[in-house]
Amino acid sequence: VRDLDYVANTHARALAGISTKNVALVLNSVVSPFYAHVAQAVETQAAQEGRLCLFSTTGGDLRREFAAVKLMQEEHADAVILVGNVVDNAEYRKRMAEYAHALAAVGSQLVLCGRPSLGPDVPSIVVEYDNTGGARAATSHLLSAGHRRILYLGHKPGYTTSDGRVAGYRDALAAYGVAHDPSLEVPTTGMERHEGYRLMRERLRKDVDFTAVFAANDLLAAGARQALLEHGLRIPADISLMGYDDLPPAADIGLTTVHLPHDELGRTAVRLALRGGADATDDHVVLGTHVVVRD
Repeated sequence: VRDLDYVANTHARALAGISTKNVALVLNSVVSPFYAHVAQAVETQAAQEGRLCLFSTTGGDLRREFAAVKLMQEEHADAVILVGNVVDNAEYRKRMAEYAHALAAVGSQLVLCGRPSLGPDVPSIVVEYDNTGGARAATSHLLSAGHRRILYLGHKPGYTTSDGRVAGYRDALAAYGVAHDPSLEVPTTGMERHEGYRLMRERLRKDVDFTAVFAANDLLAAGARQALLEHGLRIPADISLMGYDDLPPAADIGLTTVHLPHDELGRTAVRLALRGGADATDDHVVLGTHVVVRD
């Protein structure tokens, strides 16, 4: 075997009923810190479980996600873990439900990590976090400090994560009796730092008609912070600023944000997938989020 550099045919092994000992991970990007942290946790837990990881990125393209899941099914992965944001439309639900049933039929497991359930009739495990609750807590933190004009920076309508966060923002406003002003919700096409900088600069050219900014993630918050400071505004003396995710750079700049359990998300996804969801109470797990107060 060593002399000939022999490699086993995985498809032949699968036909023989031999497990490939692989866990597949499908995510939007490996550059984004959110996805990178969850991916590292999946890799760490998979190694502890004696599995290797297969990775595929989609760039947020639903067709590429379908193709990736199909490929992982063909590779007979013990579990296929989908991570993060998605457009939750009819096509997505129909196709993904089909893949979930196909995976279950061969003893594999579909895991939705950080995204909503496909419904009670679909054989899948859901591991998510309190996305809306975290946004509600962040907005409430600003409202309790006396803010009534809170700019929500970075809404991507139609995407599950974004819609959940803006829902929490609106819930908190309603709970405090503050009228919802659509003009304070700034849409975006991206969630990167440069986009936060661009969006905030454009907003500041119009008017500073807000006293606080709640950015949809820490990268947008970091970009917004730079634009605010360049405009001569002090944080928090003139404008308060919050983020979401609690990525490592947040602590470096003193950003108050919402902590996500990145490590626990990835590890829990692997643990439950490899246990086959034997305990019905483990089929849908919601992990907590909380506000981290800094400068």
